[in-house]
Parts: sequence; structure tokens; C-alpha cells
Amino acid sequence: MEFISETADSTCLLKFLDDKCNTVEETNPYDIYFCYVKVLKLSLINTYKEQGDYNITLSCTELIHNIFTIIYNYSLNVKLAMFISERSILLFNEYLNISKLYNNPVDIGDIKQFIINKSIGPIKMVKRDNTLTENIEKLNILKECMVLFFQHNHLTCDINVFGDVIDTEFCKIFKSIIHLPNSSTQYIEDELLLITNTGLDDLEYTLFCVRVKFETAGYLLQDIHSNKSLNDEAIEKLSNLDYKKLFKENITFQKKFSFKKLLKNYNLIINE
Repeated sequence: MEFISETADSTCLLKFLDDKCNTVEETNPYDIYFCYVKVLKLSLINTYKEQGDYNITLSCTELIHNIFTIIYNYSLNVKLAMFISERSILLFNEYLNISKLYNNPVDIGDIKQFIINKSIGPIKMVKRDNTLTENIEKLNILKECMVLFFQHNHLTCDINVFGDVIDTEFCKIFKSIIHLPNSSTQYIEDELLLITNTGLDDLEYTLFCVRVKFETAGYLLQDIHSNKSLNDEAIEKLSNLDYKKLFKENITFQKKFSFKKLLKNYNLIINE
């Protein structure tokens, strides 16, 4: 009877997921990145708040990363991916809390399998081109950056005060790095290290500086072959921008003209 019950449960879950599937992407990339960052932050903060254990928190976050990307790849429905991910965070912590309540030994592998069965278990994996799968390597880099940042700041509840900043700025950063060629991966990782070692007091400014570097680098490379990477001279010049002034002016680069004017001031124009 238990086997039949589990099978029926999987069938119902699969039907629920299939009913929510889209045939094409209907959400703009920014909203997809925003939801991903929001879910990852929720996993890090809530799990550490409830369990007080780094390793358990990181296990949950890695699981949620996989669930979100798999559900989105399967359904092309970002709301569904977010719903299943948030539900999985709750189930993960409820499983642990109940086990502790009854003094039952905890096996993270068992918990993960339970969550998988309740989220992506019945899905038949398919490979589809979409916003996340096309940028999965850079998404993994951003995920590691967020994890290290939260570790550095002890994953405290106080970080909720910066919730909107984290959601919007990490999202903007990911949006900016997807336009950089894969050959720039090392540059991306090096710059993101600035974030991982940043305290909460300097968070907003550091996120801004890193994003501006990526956006400006993207403009520099937009007319260059995709395999071209940033040279040392360009990277050094990017480091010498007056970020405090830019931050104070709250400058944004929505138009090509804004970039061109900025780069000309710093003698960074490569192609006219």
C-alpha cells in the first residue's frame, strides 16, 4: 500500500507540474535572475536561522539551486520554480526540526532524497535552451559568490535588513556578467571575490562597484569577437574609475551614450 501511495503521489505531482508548463519563455531574464537570487537568499538565511549549522545550510542551498534550475528548465515557468523551491526549503527544515524533536538521527542524504521526491522526483530530464541553462556556468559562479558572502557575514538574521539590496544588486550583477564572454570567467571570479569579503556596512557600495565594472567591461567587448577576453590594460583602467563619485551620483548605464561618455573620459574607448 505504501508503494501505491508513493506512486499516486508522484503521479499527482507530475500532473501538477505539467499543467503549469509553458512552451516558450514568457518571463523577461531580469525577473528570472531576481527570483533565483531571492530563493537562494531565502535558503541561506532561513536554514541557518533554524539549524545554526553551516554544512546543513550549504547542503540545503545546493539542493535548492538544483531544484530551481531543473524546474525552470522543465516548465519555463519561473513562478512554479520559485514556488517549488520555497516549498522545498520549508520541507527541508521541517524534516530536520521534527527529527530533532524526537531525537531521531539525521541523515542529510535521506532528507535530500525526500525533498527530491516531493519536488523533482517524477520529472523526466530534458535539455532545453533557456535563459538559465545557457548561462549555467556563470550562474554557478554567482551562487558560490553568494554562499561565501553569507558565510563571511555569519548568515545572521540582521542581513534581512539588506534583503532588497541583495536581491536587486546580485540580480543586476548576474545580468551584467552573462554578456561577458566565457573567456572572461577568471576575471568574473576575481571581481566577485570583492563581494565575498565585504561586510554589511560596505555591501551596497561594493555591489555597485562590481556591477559597474562588469557593465563597462561588457560595453568594451560588445564589438569584439566573443572569444576575446579583457586584456590587462583594460582591466587596470576599469579599476581606476572614480567609483565613489559614480556611486554618489547613483549613475546607471541604460544607454550606449552613457557608456561612451564615461569610457571616453577615462580613455577606455577601444572601438569608435
